[in-house]
Amino acid sequence: MSADTRQLPSEADQAQFWDNWNEKWRVQDLDGFMQRQLDIALKWVRGLGPNASVLELGCGTGWLVRELHNRIGSRVTGIDLSPAAIEVAKQHCPSGRFFSGDFGSESVSGTYDAIVSADVIAHVPDQQKFTDRVAHLLRPGGLFILMTQNPFVWNRSSRLSTKDERQIRDWPPLARIRGLLASRYDIIHVSSIMPGGDQGVLKLVNSRLVAGALRKVLGKQRATSLYEQWLIGRELIVIGKRR
Repeated sequence: MSADTRQLPSEADQAQFWDNWNEKWRVQDLDGFMQRQLDIALKWVRGLGPNASVLELGCGTGWLVRELHNRIGSRVTGIDLSPAAIEVAKQHCPSGRFFSGDFGSESVSGTYDAIVSADVIAHVPDQQKFTDRVAHLLRPGGLFILMTQNPFVWNRSSRLSTKDERQIRDWPPLARIRGLLASRYDIIHVSSIMPGGDQGVLKLVNSRLVAGALRKVLGKQRATSLYEQWLIGRELIVIGKRR
């Protein structure tokens, strides 16, 4: 799906927005949400063997690929619109390769064992072009580790912030993601993480009456896992294998 280019903020405005966002949200140690994203990436990249080559799109300050490198020895590359964030990434992970620019036009070269996109696809103007470009850079059998905001949950959350005019925001539902990947990937895993939402049907689902009863019967960890399997976590996880 492509955004209407007449309404798109400029690349400079987008970069400024993400500079501000990274400064606010990605200067601290890993929080619970970041840790879950990292756990997903570690699980799938570790399965590719030692020294797997990993490209992260929209890497921000590079915290995720830095941890992949430090913990399992991955060879890491990152690209992001934000020049300020890339400078931080270079400082924190000098062994990695980092580029500032637009993934759609930047001449990222090479072939990768895995490409990670964490909360990025919703902020690009052409989602089909984005996923096709990923396929071009993945080796056959390589993994596209796609993590993105779950619109079913975020559209039913009082925590939803107003869209900034410098930001592209188009959260793809799972059905659209399947369509975007259909021609080039086999989808080998679908799940969600971090249950959320407090409006509409999710007000009941996450209430003390329902969620509290499930936690009491199953235990907190198993109840959370069940919600994530039901795809009512605030982050969708889709793993595609390049054909």
